[in-house]
Amino acid sequence: MTTRTTPALSLGAIALLVAGGVDTGTAQVATAERLEGAGWWPTKRGGARADYVGAAVCAGCHQSQAASQQRSSMARTGDRAADSDILRARSTLTFAADRFSYTIDRQDSQVLYTVTDGERSVSAPLAWAFGAGKVGQSFLFERNGRLHESRVSYYDSIGRLDLTPNHQRSVPINLEEATSRVVPAAEMRRCFACHTTASATGTSDVNFAELISGITCEACHGPGRQHVAAMRTSAARRADIALLRIRTLSASDSVDFCGSCHATFWDVT
Repeated sequence: MTTRTTPALSLGAIALLVAGGVDTGTAQVATAERLEGAGWWPTKRGGARADYVGAAVCAGCHQSQAASQQRSSMARTGDRAADSDILRARSTLTFAADRFSYTIDRQDSQVLYTVTDGERSVSAPLAWAFGAGKVGQSFLFERNGRLHESRVSYYDSIGRLDLTPNHQRSVPINLEEATSRVVPAAEMRRCFACHTTASATGTSDVNFAELISGITCEACHGPGRQHVAAMRTSAARRADIALLRIRTLSASDSVDFCGSCHATFWDVT
């Protein structure tokens, strides 16, 4: 799970943007404000899991769109570790840093993450893999009711493991620190909201049992149950229960829409 970092904009730089005629969009707002509004917006929390019908149902009417979406990186940006294409293609991955050695080893239906200092070892089955793999992939596992991010990630450019972004390159003080970091609850909710679908239904926590892997149709267009039910009625009785039509968004709304995960101007500043 990679945390993005964005260079801070100075007041002078912001003034230059405005003076130079760059339209920052008076209608644009931070994602948090978008989520408080009525209607659907990506990463919106709440609703019921039953409101999500799944991409296979969407494909019943939108075959070409559903087929191309399934081949996209977004569709593969969050998956259970056992289903990760990266980990399926590599039975064992290893890495060493300082006095610690790391191994990710596929064992039948699970993927085991092990860290050793030569005297002691810590192991845990990986639960989640974040990232489609074109750039890299980071891994999560659960321990004592908390979600942990592994200290190593896979990088496609080098074809092996290395330290996960934002993990300290200084020597860990003990085996536990060398193994992982605990993911705070708020960060966990944001990560799953942008890497999976229907993770935020029912409760304030992540719906691990029923979420849908990757970003699917409904992650962007909204839950489809009512829309599907309406489309299955006769044309004369059909209510116009449309999902969010992305192509009808204004330029500034489109930026905010994608920025709900990729960070808008207002999210950054």
